Amino acid sequence: MIEAYDIFARASDTGALKIALHPQRAMRLVWGNATSDDFDHLDLIAQWAGTYPNLRVVLAVEHGSAVATTVATVMAGRVDAAIAALGPLHDHDGYLAGPPAMTLAAAAALEHAGVTPARMLIDNFGM
Repeated sequence: MIEAYDIFARASDTGALKIALHPQRAMRLVWGNATSDDFDHLDLIAQWAGTYPNLRVVLAVEHGSAVATTVATVMAGRVDAAIAALGPLHDHDGYLAGPPAMTLAAAAALEHAGVTPARMLIDNFGM
């Protein structure tokens, strides 16, 4: 049975952003990029934020200055640090997609926050 919460981590180096949204669930999208210029589809994120009040978005920018946005919290640093900043995540599910180094670090952050490996789905790009 799926619980009422989701954590999504996503690296954007493969193109289109594809995430199934369930409006009745509280959702967190943690999206990481090397630079703020690498964030594409911010218009789609804005549309989701307006449509799904349970969606909270965190943009993690590893290098350089942060992107200006009104639809997301912006953090300097990596996806795993952004996940850790969310606090305890017991009874959450995690969907991780991105390059293996990012998904491994994000999975470790989720597990440290209380998400069991059985509640994670990991899609390693390039594998």
